[in-house]
Amino acid sequence: MYVWDCATELCLRDISFECKITCLTSETSSSSLLIAGCVDHKLRMYDVRAHNSKCIEFDEHKSWIVGVNVQEGNEPIMISGSDDGDVIIWDLRKSQKSLRTVKAHNPHLMALSAHNYSSIFVSGSSNQTIKLFGHDGKNISVIRHHYGFMGRRIAPVSCLAFHHFDVTFAAGFTDNIVSVFSAEGSKKKILL
Repeated sequence: MYVWDCATELCLRDISFECKITCLTSETSSSSLLIAGCVDHKLRMYDVRAHNSKCIEFDEHKSWIVGVNVQEGNEPIMISGSDDGDVIIWDLRKSQKSLRTVKAHNPHLMALSAHNYSSIFVSGSSNQTIKLFGHDGKNISVIRHHYGFMGRRIAPVSCLAFHHFDVTFAAGFTDNIVSVFSAEGSKKKILL
């Protein structure tokens, strides 16, 4: 993988990985940490500023990594999800031991996204469900149908993304539909 300086259009660094990468994220405030989820069930964190830096490995997953997000703030939290349905919450200030594991789906977790500032994350599965969780691991909401009276069942989830500030997320499905969900109290609402 190459790290580029977009202003000068120069390659700053070449990082080689010893396994196939399934997902990537970076720390948003400094963009110096790069975290890669891999097929060998491990997360690898690199400091892109340092040449020849060794990666830090997080290896509590039992299946290949589907998604990883970093939330910043008072407690820099990393949230990662694997194909077997486990979502693991990590505190990046501490060692490579996780804070908690949440069984989000059984089995196939397909997509994962965490809000940048709220203590929530959302996961989607191949069994046509989207689940919203808090960092404490409690399930806040489950979405199985598109909004409205007699809304049709959602298809398997292929991707999820939170709005940067609002507690609103978009979900892409395998039937080529994209829906935007917003939290208003306990109601779910499709905006598109």
